[in-house]
Amino acid sequence: MNTDKKARLCQQQRGVYAVEFAAAFIVFFLILYALLTFGMVFAAQQTLNFAAEDAARTALRWQSGDEEESLSQRMQAARQRAANLSGWVARIAGPGNVQVQVCPRGVRAQQVPPVGGHDALCQHAPLPTAQYPQNAIEVLMRYAYRDGPLVPMLGPDTVFGVLVPDALYGRALVDLQIGLVQVD
Repeated sequence: MNTDKKARLCQQQRGVYAVEFAAAFIVFFLILYALLTFGMVFAAQQTLNFAAEDAARTALRWQSGDEEESLSQRMQAARQRAANLSGWVARIAGPGNVQVQVCPRGVRAQQVPPVGGHDALCQHAPLPTAQYPQNAIEVLMRYAYRDGPLVPMLGPDTVFGVLVPDALYGRALVDLQIGLVQVD
């Protein structure tokens, strides 16, 4: 009789182990998911920052031709460099979710049209004209994270949507006159 009681008690305990495992697994999975999601957001943000900075440095490379043609080539080279460096994000997020714009600033803002097709980025929160160097260009990047997340969102957007950003931005400004040497 004693063994019969023990057997019944063990069978009842097996159900408890299953419930404990399910609760522990959910907690473990949510922690792992949060680490993966925030790690990918952090990596994408760092990629945008690096791509914008390196693209701005690329714009400093001299291009042959007259001043306007040279500036246009510099802006195009900067845009291409930023797009290349942020390519892994664009491939995962989907086409159109990562935008790159190279904007003339300072005196050039009225003279040269933006290169790239996302002109709205150039109008996004510009500094007052007096604060820009005279011959500056700015590389702006925007990744619409909510439209193309790197890690699929769990659950309803109202619950988990507060934890991830709507968009990530990268921004770098360079004065093109830095590399010029005047010879008298």
